[in-house]
Amino acid sequence: FVHMPLYIWRWKKSIVGSIGLLAAAYYASRPTTIPSPLFQLPSRREQLERLWDASKSNEAFDVLVVGGGAIGCSVALDAVTRGLSVCLVEQGDFGAGHAGQTLAPLHAPLPMFEQAARDLDFRWMAVLRRALRDRDEFVGRNPHLAQYLPMLTPVHCWQELPRKWMGMKLYDLLGGHPSSYFVSAEQARSLIPSLDPNIKGAMVFTMSTHHPLRTNVSLALTAAHYGACVVNHMHVSGVQAQEGGQGQGVWVQDEATDMPQILLNAKIVVNTTGTDAEDLIVARSPSHQRLQRTLHSTQLTIGQMHPHLGLATQLKDGQPVYVLPHNSSSVVGPLYSQTPPLAPNLPTELQEVSSALSAKSVQSMATSKKACPALACPQQHNAYMLCHEPEGLLTVLGGNWSSHRRIAEEVVDQILDTLTLPHVRCLTLTIPLDGTPPKTHTHTLTTTLCQKFDLPEPLADVLVARYGAAAPEVAEMASSDAFKTLPGSVPLFEAEVEFCIKQYAATAVDFITRLAAADSRTNLALAPRLVEVMGNRLNWSPARQKEELHSATLALSA
Repeated sequence: FVHMPLYIWRWKKSIVGSIGLLAAAYYASRPTTIPSPLFQLPSRREQLERLWDASKSNEAFDVLVVGGGAIGCSVALDAVTRGLSVCLVEQGDFGAGHAGQTLAPLHAPLPMFEQAARDLDFRWMAVLRRALRDRDEFVGRNPHLAQYLPMLTPVHCWQELPRKWMGMKLYDLLGGHPSSYFVSAEQARSLIPSLDPNIKGAMVFTMSTHHPLRTNVSLALTAAHYGACVVNHMHVSGVQAQEGGQGQGVWVQDEATDMPQILLNAKIVVNTTGTDAEDLIVARSPSHQRLQRTLHSTQLTIGQMHPHLGLATQLKDGQPVYVLPHNSSSVVGPLYSQTPPLAPNLPTELQEVSSALSAKSVQSMATSKKACPALACPQQHNAYMLCHEPEGLLTVLGGNWSSHRRIAEEVVDQILDTLTLPHVRCLTLTIPLDGTPPKTHTHTLTTTLCQKFDLPEPLADVLVARYGAAAPEVAEMASSDAFKTLPGSVPLFEAEVEFCIKQYAATAVDFITRLAAADSRTNLALAPRLVEVMGNRLNWSPARQKEELHSATLALSA
């Protein structure tokens, strides 16, 4: 009797342990065929040659993704890391559409948390929890692309405090971050003096932000590292079903070179072209009833409100607006409207922003206007929809950055079902993106640059923020060129142009949108030297250089 409790405990422990071992063995036995990442990134010319060879030999890719935005690049990365042969073509540069805004949050808007807390919608809470988990994993793995930022949201009347407090506490509970807290009106105005003097207080919480365009490019480059054929500036002129209904054919043509039009074959074509996604469906089925609408978003660049603190507020119509610090300025947005803004000075948007920020006037130093897709009738717990045609065309409608990885996982699961292939578990939650430094070296990159290349610490921080683990390579290229800089107020090395070309930048506008256009300090003096450097590297003709100079000037003056 003395030893009986010990025997019972050991018996229970052995059963629990056996079940755990069996579950682990079953989970580990699932196929995990992951191609090893390539040591060196293939050049854009090598990717074009691969497309040319595939077209001549009638090789069929398992998956051909049309559209290189957030969802398209995520689908390509997910598919190639599950062992599928993948090709991705994008008409412009990666993230050139709505996915490439200047700055954006990585999670759902705060009013969604307030609504979930008010309605006790546990299913919606589960969706938000998964999005926050993805966000935390992404920020932890990619510190050069995303970071946490303290945010302040004002409370204008005491009646709205309970609603905001419940939404914030649900956000804390699902996200697992330090608890949000309430500050008085005096404390809030001491942080941001331009706030309304009549506010009752403010809630402070932690939000994650990222540079969407750089994240988008990193997704595309990571997919290329794992073996996907990734090419930008490829115009898609049509999609046709193959004879017998076996796969699809896509006509593409490179717009950056003189490559003729070719036909690419694929078993499954994934259409992630954003606002144009339903055009391919309508071209094949004219009776298709459109399920997606186009919204027009605007981002404003204004004077800096606070260097290390953001502001979350709402417009009169209830849509959330964020004010995020960026370099020596602040980015306001996104402002959504049904019709595109026509006035160049955006008087309506500026008046709404001034009212929302409780400032007398807001002077816009730059604007960014893009079209974004949205479901006409949003589903209750999803902001996206998958349309699967039997001939092998899978279209993604809607979607955003907070759900891009989950959408890609669902798309690839459907592809594996369609191709009757064994399911390989999704690993994109743990795969580091291009430029991600090892955790043990994250805080030593700046020191390494300062000591090895004798760079000032602020400039070293800029390079690490732009390129992550690739910053020493860029510094090495710049040191061999005596650290020549491009004209302008923003510190840009000429070596960065060559590095961006290695990362598939094919036009001067590609370089500007990736590195320079988001900074209000950039001036027009950058364009001539930039075009000259890229023209020498890519062998542009004088006519091509003149065309690129015109495009670059327009991009910098926008």
